[in-house]
Amino acid sequence: MDPSELDSVSAQLKESGETVTLGWTLNMPGAAVGAWERGFTVKERATVTVRSDEKRAWNGFNDTVSAVRDLVTLATQVGCRVGKKTLLVRDDDADSRDYPVGLYFDAGSGKERAVSPHDIIFTLEDVDWATLLPAWVALRKKVGLPLDVLFSLDYNEGGFYQNRIFNAASATEGFHAALRPESVGIPAELHEKVKAAVRALFPEDKDAREWISQRTGDNRPGLKQRITEIAKIPDQTAVEKLLTDVDVWAKWLRDARNALGHLNTGELEKKVPERVRYRLTYVTKALLHLVLMQELGLSAATQQKAVENNFGYSARAFGEGVRAAKA
Repeated sequence: MDPSELDSVSAQLKESGETVTLGWTLNMPGAAVGAWERGFTVKERATVTVRSDEKRAWNGFNDTVSAVRDLVTLATQVGCRVGKKTLLVRDDDADSRDYPVGLYFDAGSGKERAVSPHDIIFTLEDVDWATLLPAWVALRKKVGLPLDVLFSLDYNEGGFYQNRIFNAASATEGFHAALRPESVGIPAELHEKVKAAVRALFPEDKDAREWISQRTGDNRPGLKQRITEIAKIPDQTAVEKLLTDVDVWAKWLRDARNALGHLNTGELEKKVPERVRYRLTYVTKALLHLVLMQELGLSAATQQKAVENNFGYSARAFGEGVRAAKA
């Protein structure tokens, strides 16, 4: 959508007592006039205005600003940065005007990778800002630290690919803990029977019973099951197009995470084929982005479009690796 055709849109955050308005600015800082031509420079910038119902410190808006930043990163697939901050101070005892106060901070490099149309997986045409932002703030709080780990793959695109695979796998584990906290390895009643039966084999051996309690006390699903359960959250047609075979992807991600987490030299190369090793981070990150889209209520069609138009190249390359491994 052309930004010049957009009106400002607002959302209410009841818990924080804030109104968040998304808009845009356009200015023409100058013109160059030559003998037979004139050149104009036009600058556009997306803006977010956060207003509080109550007075707060100058840095009291940071959480909401960060939430909007992360939401834009999700939508554009490119790490979003806040380039400028202005504090609007109102003196109600005077003339009820807003007085701008510039805030100085490190905004990072101004030469970050630009957003291309093929990067964007959803726009304001696909969502209602008034409902999307509150849902996003709640989801961001629910998922917590794993969301930061996931977005670190967008905010810092460099680094060793092994670290990026481990971060993607760790984020997947964290997403499962946040979104599927009731998941168990076996039914709770059966779990209790198993523990009792094994302990009964060593009625007098304190060390054995303690070891058994430590090993059988946790009824969480195994890592591969947790990974697989996360893949069941988004639209399944989109997931199939992205991963080709969920079971194979989950096995590779589990093996990669364990090899890297336990620092087993050579294990990653042994368990995960080279041709998919360099795609594993990308398709896992894309899967978690589909999970977020599903949790935010974006349609199956929008998710499928994201895979086809945005994730398609890496999805196809990963799929070729899956089929080769199964041949």
